[in-house]
Amino acid sequence: MVKRPDRDLNLFGYAGASVYSEAWDIPLATPRFLKTTGIREDSDNAASAEFSYQWVPDNLGKRLIQADPDHPRAKTLSSKDVRHSSAKFKRYDDGWRLVQLDSMY
Repeated sequence: MVKRPDRDLNLFGYAGASVYSEAWDIPLATPRFLKTTGIREDSDNAASAEFSYQWVPDNLGKRLIQADPDHPRAKTLSSKDVRHSSAKFKRYDDGWRLVQLDSMY
């Protein structure tokens, strides 16, 4: 989330900054995992996984959609579009660990 002197409703929440440069996130939706679409071994100790998901609006997100359904962010939140992202894993002596989750917007 980028701190800005103005406020901007992003895909996931409401980001704002006050005169004291404090920022906050108010979640409007959560991602719902749908399925793993691919796994590849990058090296002996590294792997990548691709997956699909959808945004599911929470109660506040639903109210914002109802308040202004034509707003571009409201359309994104109310969309049933399937989105895609990926993650990187590293193998340690006790198993695999998530080391990077790509942007989910």
